[in-house]
Amino acid sequence: MTTGDPEESGLALACQATAALDSGDNASAADRAAKAAAAFLAEQGEPNFDAPNMLRVRAQALLATGDHTTAAAALDRADELAAALPAGEPFDRLRAQLGRLRGEALLAAGDRPGARAALEQALRRCEATLGPDDLDAAAIHNMLGIVGKFSGTFDVAAKHYARAIAIYRAAGAPDSTLAGLHHNLGGLAHSRGDLKTAARETRRALDLHAAALGDSHPDTAADRGQLAAILSELGRHEEAERELRRTTRDMAAAHGADHIEVGIAHTALGTALHRVGRLDEADVAYREGLAVRERMQGPGHPELAPTLINLSRLSEQRGDREQALQLAGRAIENLTGAVTEDHPILLAARERLAELGGTGA
Repeated sequence: MTTGDPEESGLALACQATAALDSGDNASAADRAAKAAAAFLAEQGEPNFDAPNMLRVRAQALLATGDHTTAAAALDRADELAAALPAGEPFDRLRAQLGRLRGEALLAAGDRPGARAALEQALRRCEATLGPDDLDAAAIHNMLGIVGKFSGTFDVAAKHYARAIAIYRAAGAPDSTLAGLHHNLGGLAHSRGDLKTAARETRRALDLHAAALGDSHPDTAADRGQLAAILSELGRHEEAERELRRTTRDMAAAHGADHIEVGIAHTALGTALHRVGRLDEADVAYREGLAVRERMQGPGHPELAPTLINLSRLSEQRGDREQALQLAGRAIENLTGAVTEDHPILLAARERLAELGGTGA
C-alpha cells in the first residue's frame, strides 16, 4: 500500500512564501502564502496570528505583480481575522501593515481618495499603538506622500516624505530604504516641474539602489527610467532613449513583458521619441505601453492620462482630429475626481481639449 506525500505544515509553507517574496518570486510567494494561511487555520483554528500574517504576505506579493483586485480580497480576509486578535505586539503591527497595504491596493486601483482615507486611518492607529516614530509609521507616511503626489496635493506629499525620511534616518534604516524615499522625492519634484531637484534626488536614489541591490535590480531600473524621463525634458535625448530602452529590458527580465513597470517604461520611451519627432516609433511605444497598463490597471485608471494626452497630440500631428479629441476627453474622464482641480495633468488635459475646439468637464 502506498500513500501520497503528507500535506506540508503551515510553518513550512510560510517559510517558502517568505523566501519567495525575498527573492522577488512574487507569484510563488502569493501561492505559498495562501496555502500557508489555509494550513494555519486548519492547524490552529481562529483566532490566530499566523493566518492573517500570511495573507499579508500574499497581498504584498500580489500587489508587486500588479494584481490589486486579488490583493484586496486577501486583505479583506486578513482584516477579518486580525480584528479578532488582542492588543499589543505583534498584533498591532500586523494591523498597521494591513492598513498600509489596503491604501496601496486602493491606490493601485486608481481610488486615490479611498487610498488617502485608508492610510490616514492606518497612520492614526499606528501612532496610537506603536508610536509616531515607529518604522511602520514611516512606511505609511511614505505611502501618503505617494498618494499626495498623484493627487496633486504636493505640499502635503512633501511633509509626509520628510517625516518618513526623518524616521528612517533616526532608526538607521538601510540605504535601500532611503533610496526609495529619494526616488519618491525626485518624482514629486518632477511633478512640480523642478527638474534640477528631480534629477538630483533621482540620481541619489539610483546610486544607493545600485550599490545596495545591483545595477539590474527592478528598483534600480525604476530609478534609471525616472531619471531618463527627466533627462528627456532637459533635452538630453540620446541618453534618455538609451536608458529608457535599458529600463524596458531590465523590467521585462525581472517581471515578464506583461507587467505595469514594463508598460510605464514603454510609455516613457514613447514620450522621449515623440519629443524628437520620431512619430511612428513613438506611436508604437505609446500603444505598447498603454495596452499593458490598461490590462493591469484598467482603462479608466488616472495614471493613464499623461499617455492619453500625448497620444492626443500625436494623433493631431498625424491629422486625426477625431481620435485626438477622443483621447483628450478620455484623459479628463480618467482624472476627474481622482486629482485636485488644479492638478497639472488635469489642466493639461483640459488645455488639450480646448486646443482641439472640444468641450469637457
